Amino acid sequence: LAKMHNKDTEEPTMDKPSEKITTLVSEQNLKEKEKAQAKTEKDTET
Repeated sequence: LAKMHNKDTEEPTMDKPSEKITTLVSEQNLKEKEKAQAKTEKDTET
């Protein structure tokens, strides 16, 4: 039971770093999308 309780308390702390990673990844994805959008806009201009 003690081990199970330990795992339960560890999980939320484990979630926080992954949340930071997901925000970093989503930020990178947004930048990539913006780059792609700018590229397509340039392509449609010409």
